Order: sequence, then C-alpha cells, then structure tokens
Amino acid sequence: TGARIDVSGGFDTDQWFHWAVCRSGSTVRVFINGVQSGSATTTNNLGSSNSIKIGGFSGTNSYAFAGYQEGFQILTGVAKYTTNFTPPTQTQGISYQAES
Repeated sequence: TGARIDVSGGFDTDQWFHWAVCRSGSTVRVFINGVQSGSATTTNNLGSSNSIKIGGFSGTNSYAFAGYQEGFQILTGVAKYTTNFTPPTQTQGISYQAES
C-alpha cells in the first residue's frame, strides 16, 4: 500500500548530502543535493495509519541507511520543492547549542 522510491546515483563516503522528500498531489519526489533523483505515485494519506520509514524499507535491513542525519523537517500541506533547486548552504530555522 506504500510507495518505495529507488534513487539514482551513488553516494560517496565522508560527504554530506542534502535530501528532500516532497509530495505534491499523488507524486512523491526525492531530491538529492537539489536534483530530482527518484519519484513514485501514491494516494495514501502518509503518516495517519501508514508509517513513514526514513533510512530503511519496511520488513528488511537490506536497504538500511548507514550514516548520520541532521536538520530534519516535516511540513504538512506544503510541497517545499517540486522542481530542481539550489540546496541551502547554512543551517535553516532553529540554532542548535552543542551538548557539553
């Protein structure tokens, strides 16, 4: 009942990537460093009775993400990106204080 999106391209180790997953209507797009790298179609209401998997695929670890994630946002009712874009180069929104 869900949508799995396979992204194109490879990923270098020891490098940061800007990821964005945006839904507009029934189209879900994945952008990596501002370039659309995959898409899927779904009419499911994401997040209600359907869970969202970040960095993995339901029922298996063979698609598990091995890395770090930072600066996570969930926006409701807004497709922040629908076409290729220039990703931000500085922290957006809240400023974080390092833990001591």
